[in-house]
Amino acid sequence: MSPNTSVDSKNTWESDHCLFSNDSKNDSDIDSDAHSCLSEQRKIAAVVDSSTAIHAVVTETVIEKTDIEIDSGVTVASTSQGGQNAGSPMETDVCDEEGSVTRTEQKRGQRLKAAAKKTESPKIAEKSNVGPLTRAAIEEVHHKRAVAKKRKESKQTPPILDFANETIHTINLLMLTMLVHTSEDCLLCQPAANYRALRITALKEEQFITAMIKPNKDIMEEMYAFLYEVTPVKTEHTLPIYQTYKTSEGQTHLKIVENQFAAFPSDMSLKKMAAAFGLTRTYTTTSTDLISDIFSDLNHEKSNINHKIFYSEITHGEEKRVIEASSLGIHTNYISERAAFQMQHKIRVGILGGLHRTALALHVMGNYIIQNSAPKISVGVLYDIVQTSPVTSNMALHLFTPKENQLSTLFLDMCKMYSEQVNERRQKAVNDTVHSQMWNLLTEKTTPTMQKNRYLPSTLFVSRTVSCISKKTVL
Repeated sequence: MSPNTSVDSKNTWESDHCLFSNDSKNDSDIDSDAHSCLSEQRKIAAVVDSSTAIHAVVTETVIEKTDIEIDSGVTVASTSQGGQNAGSPMETDVCDEEGSVTRTEQKRGQRLKAAAKKTESPKIAEKSNVGPLTRAAIEEVHHKRAVAKKRKESKQTPPILDFANETIHTINLLMLTMLVHTSEDCLLCQPAANYRALRITALKEEQFITAMIKPNKDIMEEMYAFLYEVTPVKTEHTLPIYQTYKTSEGQTHLKIVENQFAAFPSDMSLKKMAAAFGLTRTYTTTSTDLISDIFSDLNHEKSNINHKIFYSEITHGEEKRVIEASSLGIHTNYISERAAFQMQHKIRVGILGGLHRTALALHVMGNYIIQNSAPKISVGVLYDIVQTSPVTSNMALHLFTPKENQLSTLFLDMCKMYSEQVNERRQKAVNDTVHSQMWNLLTEKTTPTMQKNRYLPSTLFVSRTVSCISKKTVL
């Protein structure tokens, strides 16, 4: 009867073990993973002599053939025995000739020995009880883990793409505001897809308003959004719609729009939206492909939409003429066109990145008073919008469509997370460099606050104080 085989549990591979499950492992973890790959198993071999039966304990290192895949984990193949124990009873059905080293193992051993000479970690080399094959294997594991970590870091995709498909289109703020949902109390409403509320005080800044009216490139950054359909029916697949800013004093949280819910846009409603924009094409696609087709066609329809807003038709006797609209006429045309547009369908847009720009464009185009209250058209102030204003300039729009073709709280959580990432990325990108600050100082294109730091203070030449460091008496 052959003796029982003892196998250390730490050196045994589990079928579901993943070598690269944690990229934050230290070097000691790397060594343990490699030794798991090349586990040492102790066996008791019975060596029977023809004249006398002598039992000898033979310690043998068994090299396991391991196929390591970086992306899919580790799979372990069958083991093959070394050539030191020709009569091992590890497997009773194995012939004596199978105990020798195969050609495949010889080639693998030569390759590992060569790798051990080229790449050998100092920490591993310190271990005198580790052979060259083991050292080479450990270095191979170490290298592959480093490559996998680098590949993972270079492919940092936003988590939202695990739940939604992304399509990129060209649009302008004027057309985008046509899709913004408005209630009786709030000019801009949407599901809770943005990580922060809309700050009305930010819209009142003169510099921001000027950037929306006067030709420039300051507000032409990329925008991020998704489409939804407004429905009065609440189901398990609908989400509440919120006001994006406070509409009354003492309000502590954003109010929910009553009796209106957000649902995944149906194909029928999307086709109605296309018809409301003036598109005459017959669409046969569905879901994400349908949205992509419609917004691709909108790029060619932009001139017709702008014409309806910036031009007016007048009747002179029996003759009808089309003339360029005045500032008041532009605001009037926009309000009427937007109301008629939204009456034809229930598709609306939720903004992830670019909420403040969208809100300001809506206020400026409709000539609404910028305030924390119900929408009200201004009488004393008239914004001078022209066809070349940035509100009509093209910009990139990233549209996200849930892969499950339904809205969920998980999708909104991903939208909030991505909304914050977009804002942080923009803040890091627009920080002034040293060169830009020096250019502003030399050309006097800077703020009064920075201007104070341009020259030495005048008190330096008239004050008797030569140092602000007080003298301390050492006891």
